[in-house]
Amino acid sequence: MTSIHTNSGAISALQTLRSISGGMEKAQGQISSGLRVSTASDNAAYWSIATTMKSERADLSAVSDAIEFTSAVLATAYTGMDAIQKEFSTVRNLMIAASQMPTPKIAFPWSAVDQVDQLDPGYNRSQQAKIAHEVDQHMLQIRTILQSSSFAGVNLIYLGDNSPVRASEVVNSFVTGYADGRVLTSDLALKDTLLVNESFMDAATFSNMDPEDDGLFDPSYSLTVTGADGDTHATGLASFSQYSVSWEGGSTAPITKSNDMIRTVEMYAQRYGADRQAAWDYLIPQIDERLQGLIDRMSTLGSLQKAVQAHGETVVGKMDAIDRGVGRLIDTDMNEASTRFRALETQQQLANQALTIANSNAENILRLFG
Repeated sequence: MTSIHTNSGAISALQTLRSISGGMEKAQGQISSGLRVSTASDNAAYWSIATTMKSERADLSAVSDAIEFTSAVLATAYTGMDAIQKEFSTVRNLMIAASQMPTPKIAFPWSAVDQVDQLDPGYNRSQQAKIAHEVDQHMLQIRTILQSSSFAGVNLIYLGDNSPVRASEVVNSFVTGYADGRVLTSDLALKDTLLVNESFMDAATFSNMDPEDDGLFDPSYSLTVTGADGDTHATGLASFSQYSVSWEGGSTAPITKSNDMIRTVEMYAQRYGADRQAAWDYLIPQIDERLQGLIDRMSTLGSLQKAVQAHGETVVGKMDAIDRGVGRLIDTDMNEASTRFRALETQQQLANQALTIANSNAENILRLFG
């Protein structure tokens, strides 16, 4: 039936056109955004899962950043230790060379406290003096490395003389992972990595210090030599701050670079009758002992570095897995979407033609009355 009030064909064609236009709008949205599920109305179940996993992925990203920070702190400390190990190994070799040199002639009046900072003319011409000067340079380099081995204010191998904390009380907690909604951490006690604690010397700040507060090296970097009288005397590898040492008559004087270990050994051997070779045989193993202690600390730090690296790789792997899983749920298959969009374009063209044909019926009715 043909009616001038109701054009059924046009209504049907218009409905089809609206449906096709809606499909095209949805397809365009998926293509432009790259998401086939962008809101809960698209697919409530997939949207809910994806939103939850994205939140967990954000947590993992924050944990990954924290692990990178941990890695940087540990790498900085390890690099410092490695450089110090090389410098200290060189010092050990220089000390061995000095022990094999002929005994220098010590002419300096050691009993004169006011002259303790002067160089002995006989010793100054010796090979030992030249080696001692080189040792000083290596020890100064070690101090520079110690102070610069800090990342974002965290130094695992050195505490300065103005440090307000006890080494034995410092435990650094580092982020290592994430599981069951909880951040996982590993603790590293400062006493296990500390090489030098200069605050240990400040008795006014710390009284009754725990032995664990001290580092691998004494702040004055001193070792000891025993005289013929059986007394033990401290002798510094080199000094970097003005500490005091007791001399004859109860007087004190600053330890300076001129009061190096090599010179002190030779002085005790000649002035106090110490067995020169026995002194060297006692000192060099002490250097080896500290060198081994340094290697042990490097091993401790290296083990933690490896663990942190493994945790970091695990976290990154989890993030990648989440990205892939969420992508499968909500990402648009661009090949499928583009093909579907081209099909909808064809359908839209046909629907427009159908609507045009339906609307032409009214013109046909007018021709009947022509």
